[in-house]
Amino acid sequence: MHGLRPTFLLPVMFCFALGPQALAQQKSEGFRAEKPVKIIVPFSPGGTVDLAARVLAKAAQEQLGQPVVVENKPGASGAIAGEFVARAPADGYTLQMASFDTHSIYPHVYPKSRYKAQDFRAVTAVAKSQLVLAGRPGLEAKTLPELIALSRKRKLSFASWGKATGSSLTVHAFTREAGLEPFLEVPYQGSAPAVLAVAGGQVDLIAMGVPVARSHPELTFFGVIASERSPHLPHVPTLREQNIDVVAEGWLGLVAPPGTPSSVVEPLSKSMNAAVADPETQKAIRSASLDSFILTAPQFQAFFDEQSNRWEKIVKAAGIAE
Repeated sequence: MHGLRPTFLLPVMFCFALGPQALAQQKSEGFRAEKPVKIIVPFSPGGTVDLAARVLAKAAQEQLGQPVVVENKPGASGAIAGEFVARAPADGYTLQMASFDTHSIYPHVYPKSRYKAQDFRAVTAVAKSQLVLAGRPGLEAKTLPELIALSRKRKLSFASWGKATGSSLTVHAFTREAGLEPFLEVPYQGSAPAVLAVAGGQVDLIAMGVPVARSHPELTFFGVIASERSPHLPHVPTLREQNIDVVAEGWLGLVAPPGTPSSVVEPLSKSMNAAVADPETQKAIRSASLDSFILTAPQFQAFFDEQSNRWEKIVKAAGIAE
């Protein structure tokens, strides 16, 4: 498996078809909600996906003129939320905060799932983020070479927020690329409990989002798993800089149930794009160590489809499909 040398690379160049000011002016043309809108989060509260959903909900409520409620449905690597949204009425009132975990990776790890993630309708991109390989307090290794040496002496464990997620696939790719035996995976229902397990010393390692990593300085950061250093952790080198060619850069965005008509998706996308582009939302995204990511509905749909195809190849190369 080591010879596969998978490179986990998501595009980092995005097209801003409309500037933030123009998008913010589209409120009157947006989705005309007549009742509260739900944003379903597939992981537990406190993680990056949940944080992004709550930031967006605040601004979206002003755009739509109706309450926007965030509802967490964690479990099964995002499948519980995905199945719930897939079965929801395709009327724009039930959306999902999707990520590369739930809609780029999961459908290819579990192709017999009760729903097809690629059939969801892309509404708006929200943010992009980077991952960092981190170790628990007290771990004997403090640098990547020391970590690799330690893993050859004893079996290490790592926390993930589900076996069909980027947190899982990325660590498996790291061990293959470094020529190591697979680490013991300990899956949790969301990034927040997974991070707490590592911060509490119960598990050795985790590939975690940079936004959450910044709030845990007690952890040791071995390398940013991205094509370039994170501006939020500028002192931490990438794995590539340390001769481990693994890159996993994630995305977050809103999707609607399969079958949602364009007559609903397009005006809803305009309102949600305006919410994302709102200066207060942008400030909150930056404060959360996330990076801005604004696409029109057609652009996001093209990106959404491309990512599904890209990760399908990676999952097949890793041999983990069930």
